[in-house]
This record gives sequence, C-alpha cells and structure tokens, in this order.
Amino acid sequence: MQHNKESLDFAIKQMKQDPLLNGFTDKELKDIILKMDIFHTGLAVQVANGLLPEYITEEKMIEMLDAAAEDIVVAAHVKKDGGI
Repeated sequence: MQHNKESLDFAIKQMKQDPLLNGFTDKELKDIILKMDIFHTGLAVQVANGLLPEYITEEKMIEMLDAAAEDIVVAAHVKKDGGI
C-alpha cells in the first residue's frame, strides 16, 4: 500500500465497513494498519532473503498474515476496553 493520505483514507473507509472494526477511531485504525504493514514488511524481507524455513509455503504465509491481523485487532479491542 502506498503511504499517502488518499490510500490511507480509502483503507480506513473500507475498515469501517467491517463489523469487527466497529467502534475504532481513525487513529486506532491507522495504528492497526501500521502494525500490519510492519509485520507484512518483515515477512516480505524474510521471503526476499530466503530466511524462512522451506516448509513455509505461500499458503502458510497467507495464514500467518490472517492470524497476525486477527491478533492485532483482538489486542486493539482488549486495549480499547481497558484490558491492558
């Protein structure tokens, strides 16, 4: 994703349509995007440099991205609700 206001605004607009992200402020949604971007970039660097074990398939990487996104959103809910 390009790091510009238009693409970020578009992503936030899309996120606000997801019931799991209901109630988050724009800033909180931006934080979620940033955390996912950091995870995604780290994974991409490892792939590009051949640092992942051979058993990590493209399907497994997709599962890892999905799991990381879910973990980040759950943590954001817990934090928002005063759990941490």
